[in-house]
Amino acid sequence: MDYWSWENHVDDATITAISGGKLVASNLADPRLGIVWRSGAASGGTVQAEFRQGRPVSAIGVFGGNLVAMDSVTVRLSASSTGGEIYDQTFSPPPGNQIAVVFRDAAGLPAPGAEARYLTVIATGPAPLELGRLWAGPVNWHAKVGHTIAESNWQVIDLSIRSVTPRNGAFLIDVADQRRTFTTGYDALDVAEYSGAVRALDSGPGLHGQVLFIPEPAIYDQTWPILGYLRELPENRFLGFQRGGRVTTIVEAG
Repeated sequence: MDYWSWENHVDDATITAISGGKLVASNLADPRLGIVWRSGAASGGTVQAEFRQGRPVSAIGVFGGNLVAMDSVTVRLSASSTGGEIYDQTFSPPPGNQIAVVFRDAAGLPAPGAEARYLTVIATGPAPLELGRLWAGPVNWHAKVGHTIAESNWQVIDLSIRSVTPRNGAFLIDVADQRRTFTTGYDALDVAEYSGAVRALDSGPGLHGQVLFIPEPAIYDQTWPILGYLRELPENRFLGFQRGGRVTTIVEAG
């Protein structure tokens, strides 16, 4: 199943960290991944987000910066400042320059969000830690069944510009970001999904709110998440009695 989260408790949290220069810790609440926080430590670094109150968390995302350059990265979710660890895991180093965690029950479904108050990231490495975004929130929707493989795909959009000089045919290159897109197709949404969760996705974040999407690797043979925005608000198709379909594309925020 795929997991969609669009409530990020970090956005109204108090973020504490030793920062280097103008790359301050508040940048971690900025949805633009290119606006990074840099640790003021000589190597590695620590950052902590304190939520305003206990909040349900069943999805965590940590996005680089330079995560892959670290020797180890520990992600810790706690109920209080003195302990009560709900999640404590060390990655060395995380693949893909990002970390995404979904808490699941024995059946593989998203576990009810634990009431957490603190999200802490601790890194050790040869250089100061840099992070682009922190995410902690519930799984607002998980697509249960009915993946339409023929309508699902992923690709890379290259925003670079290549032009050719008229006389000698030399290439002039303007290098820009490369962004990933992921299109999901579902053809067996039940009533609770297409009249509840999918409607909440359209009327909540819509096209302006950031969304965390974690694909099901057994379906797509991909393990990396995408933090980005919906390309459009597609129609919900009704395919039969109490059964709907949906094709949705999310574009990575560069």
